[in-house]
Amino acid sequence: MIERILFQGGVLFDGMEVSLKPGINVFVGRNGIGKSNLIRSVYNLFFCEQSNQSQFLTPLVESNGITARLATKDDPIECSDVSGFMFDPCYLIPDIQLLFNSQENLEELLEQFSPQPIVGDDLQLLNYLTNSSYESVNIRSIEDEFQDYAYLPFFEVSIGGRSYDSRGMGLGELSLFYFFWLMTRISQLDGARIVFIEEPESFLPPSIQLRLVDVLALYGASIGLPIVLSTHSEHILKRVERSHVHILRKEHAGVRCATASDELEPLRLLGLSSPKVGVLMYEDYAAGCFIKALLKKSTKYVADGFYFYCCNSNGQILNRLKNFHDSNLALKFIGIFDGDCRHSMARDLRDISHFAFLPSETPPESLLIDMISRMEVSEISNILSCTDIKAHDALDRTAGADIHDFLPEFARAIEMDTGSLLPRLCDTWVLKNEELSQTFLSDFEQLMS
Repeated sequence: MIERILFQGGVLFDGMEVSLKPGINVFVGRNGIGKSNLIRSVYNLFFCEQSNQSQFLTPLVESNGITARLATKDDPIECSDVSGFMFDPCYLIPDIQLLFNSQENLEELLEQFSPQPIVGDDLQLLNYLTNSSYESVNIRSIEDEFQDYAYLPFFEVSIGGRSYDSRGMGLGELSLFYFFWLMTRISQLDGARIVFIEEPESFLPPSIQLRLVDVLALYGASIGLPIVLSTHSEHILKRVERSHVHILRKEHAGVRCATASDELEPLRLLGLSSPKVGVLMYEDYAAGCFIKALLKKSTKYVADGFYFYCCNSNGQILNRLKNFHDSNLALKFIGIFDGDCRHSMARDLRDISHFAFLPSETPPESLLIDMISRMEVSEISNILSCTDIKAHDALDRTAGADIHDFLPEFARAIEMDTGSLLPRLCDTWVLKNEELSQTFLSDFEQLMS
């Protein structure tokens, strides 16, 4: 894996440092921010004789002084020991098709290279990737014939009684075939390898984008292949853990990179919304705030991926759970009870599986009140963006207050509405109670699987 990338010099990224994760890393950002230049600059660092495309020589790419620190399970290696490969369909695929269509002696050229049939599991995987039923597929790998490509595949297919080749394929179809060929070729090589991908969603509908990511993950996992890609696709992003998503932003010092703070943030940058995967039913506003705060720590789900429904009582949650018991529904319906219901609701929940309890065995309000009572005045004022005097006054006013009156009175004392106070307190509680939060998330993610 690439542990770290450091840029020194250049117009765009001078001084930018990026830390990557094992497996797939995704870069997102607005148009013109520099995603292509970043991907191409790092690809150039790993360019070698086996690479499928030539180096990128544009001034913005060449000016980037770049170093990378690598990590491996075996002995340490240098960048020169790693073979880099590039897949950028938006530029690559039209260029390849134009190249083949402009060859006057193509038939003579093809005769020099034997066709290799794709059969068995490989053909099945290709049919899955393309969502088609090709009866036969032959690939001719053309080597040392084109200046910008050390080797280039030419595809000949038959489907539904028709036969055609790369020259007559749609751009999306040709893109998938090239991707399949490239990943197959990479998997057959020895030594350390890494693949760079720029906007793989080009020319592809959403359903095929999902299949492409599935196949990409399959190859990545089976051969331990690091993958660095850029994308604008919400369908690709929703397959990637947020800790592996890197956001490029323009700052005073130039373009800088940060890990996504939540799964929705990359989608907001692209003007997209998160797809809904479930309905969460809970008792009151405090419970809803707690659930949203807990989901911020999840690597699989984000609050915006759910509909939230306040039921106002445990009985109403229970009734709705009984109405939505079918596990084959498109949305998951999950009831989330306060922690103090673990014992009192045990009998009622015996025949229901799709529910969870908030952390601990205490109502959410009690957890927050207990946390506030243990905090220093300066910490409270920092979290709630108020003065120490207001925080101290709020503690005095609420001393001995009833559990239901404490938080509204505390909010009034610091001149904040309860709707703004509770989310901040819940976020703080989750950060202070990582073990309990992770236990809840583990149970919740099991319900969603």
